[in-house]
Amino acid sequence: VFLRHDEERFEVFCYALNPDDRSAFRRRIRDSVGDDHFRDLAGVPDDQVAQQINGDIVSLLIDTDYYKARLSILALRAAPIQVNFLAHPGTVGASFVDHIVADRVVIPPDHSLFFSESILHMSHHYQVNDHRV
Repeated sequence: VFLRHDEERFEVFCYALNPDDRSAFRRRIRDSVGDDHFRDLAGVPDDQVAQQINGDIVSLLIDTDYYKARLSILALRAAPIQVNFLAHPGTVGASFVDHIVADRVVIPPDHSLFFSESILHMSHHYQVNDHRV
């Protein structure tokens, strides 16, 4: 996803909330957005992370944290639109998460009543995989 964004139409920031593991994966994410748009915020309190996101004037915040360990960042409304994507395909159960991205297998349409978020169903599948083998 990070490598495929349209730089002419979208300004993308990445907020790293975990310590740098020096992995190739993390380097690829950093390289895909550039050092000026990669924020290493490990150990930074949630209110300051929310202020940073808000200060970057982010319109759409996509949360990919499986454990939802830093959910209070979203509770502080760091961005006007907040989306749960990729990490955990279950509801957050909170009014401050607006949408969840899924497909019709992961969240069948008739299960929408169990979600506090509106469900954005992808036409094929929601799981993004690396295009390189």
